[in-house]
Amino acid sequence: LHDRLIARDREACRHAGPGAMAGTGPPPRRRSAIVHRLSGTTSAAACRKPLNMRSAFREHHPALLLGAAALLLHLVVNNGYGVFSDELYFMVCGAHPALGYVDQPPLVPLIAGLSHALFGTALLPLRFVPALAMSATVALSAEFARALGGGRFAQWLAGLTVFLGGDFLVDGLLLTTDMMQPLTWLGAGWCILRVAQTRDQRWWLAFGAIVGVSLLSKYLILFFLAGLAVGVLATPLRRSLFHREIWLGAILALVVASPSLIWQAIHGWPFIALGETAVNGKNLAL
Repeated sequence: LHDRLIARDREACRHAGPGAMAGTGPPPRRRSAIVHRLSGTTSAAACRKPLNMRSAFREHHPALLLGAAALLLHLVVNNGYGVFSDELYFMVCGAHPALGYVDQPPLVPLIAGLSHALFGTALLPLRFVPALAMSATVALSAEFARALGGGRFAQWLAGLTVFLGGDFLVDGLLLTTDMMQPLTWLGAGWCILRVAQTRDQRWWLAFGAIVGVSLLSKYLILFFLAGLAVGVLATPLRRSLFHREIWLGAILALVVASPSLIWQAIHGWPFIALGETAVNGKNLAL
């Protein structure tokens, strides 16, 4: 159906003459609403550049190729290293499912416990989620460069920098509470970029969902949010404070993260007590 509608629009472009093909002549007959929603373009734009998968791939191929390469790399090598001590700890925690734990939110232990229950100590299933998360991070890094106006070189450079970064390679290898941090921080930044570029306040809802998932894996994103808050207040993005979507996004983040927050509150915030102990005696002062 889509192909027939596109063909009909091409025929309309030909009947409208060369002016319509250039986007300057009389508009062709009205396009189908289905095609308009699928392509997201005007009739003149459709005459100039019909929607097809090949053009979409050419536009986004650095992100797609680098993301696929990162996933392939991790699928090949993630089974070649022994179990990390933290991974064993998460397996033990996951064997006792809970809404929260003393020293971390529940997401990573639950993933480790599920993997251990289904596949035993097999490393590839255990580390499949980190591999996916880092592959998405690599792809989104290249796409971020494109969204900021970067050409092919900038997209490849941004993606390769993340792909080959040592810390990022480890995050894609081991199941730890850090595995989701690069992706969720970058995803939150992507949502803010889209708000700035499109003025579509609904991106704050996606922002809230991403922050909530990040808080289920590690609380570190709170520091990132503090920095983002300063940036929002100091730029025209502060106008978003007068839209309901930003507040709905904040509520969504709290709802997604609520299991861990409720568990911490019920048990007297042991994570904070653990942090105070680390600061006052466990960690060495530099």
